[in-house]
Amino acid sequence: MRGVGLGKKLMTATEEYAKSLGFLRAFLNTIDKEGFYSYLGYDKCGPVTSLGANAHRLPDDMLLKILGAREEEPEKQRETSTNNVSSVSQLPAQLQQPPPPPPPPPPPPKSSTSAVTPQSLMHDKTMVPVLNYFI
Repeated sequence: MRGVGLGKKLMTATEEYAKSLGFLRAFLNTIDKEGFYSYLGYDKCGPVTSLGANAHRLPDDMLLKILGAREEEPEKQRETSTNNVSSVSQLPAQLQQPPPPPPPPPPPPKSSTSAVTPQSLMHDKTMVPVLNYFI
């Protein structure tokens, strides 16, 4: 099934779906397929923050800020495209840098009375799946 354009069709459909939801930017997370996405018009950028299974813990307005701006007004979009700022019509060629990730939380206070067990370590850790693609 390689070489028949299926990947390009899937990405085109994904981009159109994101546009229909009002998203102005899309970011991908890949290592071995950079050439393919470059062929589709994507530019290389810095690291992308992936929220994975923890996205439900953030307020909606912060999620929108992290994931990218949404289309507000068609007139405003036209203004930004004339100022050479990324807009829906320029997706994915004019991607902007994502905001830097928040700093990590401070370590928990050390307690001399609590015993460290594998169960207590697992309780304090959060497993976050890594997604190959982030839109």
